[in-house]
This record gives sequence, C-alpha cells and structure tokens, in this order.
Amino acid sequence: ELDTSGRELAASISQVVSNDILVDDRFAMTEQLLHAQQTNDQVRYILVTYPDGRILASTFTDGLPKGLPERRDVQHGGVDKTMIFDSTEGYIREVVYPIDGGLVGYFRIGLSERPMMQLMWKRFIQTMLVILAICLAASVLAMLGLSCSLSRPWPRLSARLAAVIIVFVYPSRRKMKSGAWQKPLMS
Repeated sequence: ELDTSGRELAASISQVVSNDILVDDRFAMTEQLLHAQQTNDQVRYILVTYPDGRILASTFTDGLPKGLPERRDVQHGGVDKTMIFDSTEGYIREVVYPIDGGLVGYFRIGLSERPMMQLMWKRFIQTMLVILAICLAASVLAMLGLSCSLSRPWPRLSARLAAVIIVFVYPSRRKMKSGAWQKPLMS
C-alpha cells in the first residue's frame, strides 16, 4: 500500500515537474518537491534524477544522508524493485517512478511507515476511548435502571411490613395493670 501511494504521488508530481526538468528550472522543481513532501506525512525525501541516475534535484538541503546511495540501477523501463533502507526513523521504502517513460528522468521517493503507524495508533486509542465511554454510560444507565426497579417495591413492602407489625405485635401485648389495652403506636 505504501508503494502504491508513492507511485501515485510520483505520478501527480511528474505532471507538474516534467516541464521544469526540461527547462532546467531547479528552483521551481525544488519548490514543488518540498511542497509535495510537506503535504504528505509519509514522504521522507524526493529525488529527481537524470535518466543516467545523476541527481538533478532533491528535498535534501544538506546533501544525501549516509547510507542512501547516490545512484540506483533502474531496470525494466524504470520500474525497479522497492528498496528498503534502515534509518533512525525506522525502515524507509524507496520507490522509483519514471518521468515520461524514463526519457526525462526518474523520481526516487522515500516513504516511511512511522507516520502511518502513529496515525493508526492514534485512531486505535480514540476508538478504545469511545468504546470505554459507551460502556461506562451503558453501565451507569443500567445501574440506575436496576436501582429504580429494585427500589420501586420498597414503599409497598414497608407499608405491608408496618401493617403486619401493627396487627401481630401490638395487639399481642398484655393488658396493662390498669386493665386498659395499650394503644398501638401507629394508628
């Protein structure tokens, strides 16, 4: 998926940059490359090379980083195998894309999986928090519903209990010494 995204990005950039390559306008090329890099989080670098592999323009301002080859052998009409480099940002996948069939040159686009993984992790955390909030709300509503259904019979039960107490406990008291019956407290 990352390779496909890199090729799609290269195809869209090639429409804009191919004229700048033909007139050798390196400033406009670099501006377009930097804009494409800034608008796409997965892109770590973009190189524009001549058909023979020499670098024409890039998004690197201080030269190529160590470990990144200056030239790549392009096979099968410009479609080369995706190369994977190990860097401080994790693995970088470099995709090569021909500009006008390789007659004008090639794009070398370095893509990182880290931004995509970070986005997926962020979405995962958000989803888990939403699920947790829904579960908490559901449990609170269930608890309130259960407590209402359990507490609803209490007034009737307490009234019946009071009636039973009045009927069975208070009349069973003995006559007082004066000979009068003791009045129930709840009458």
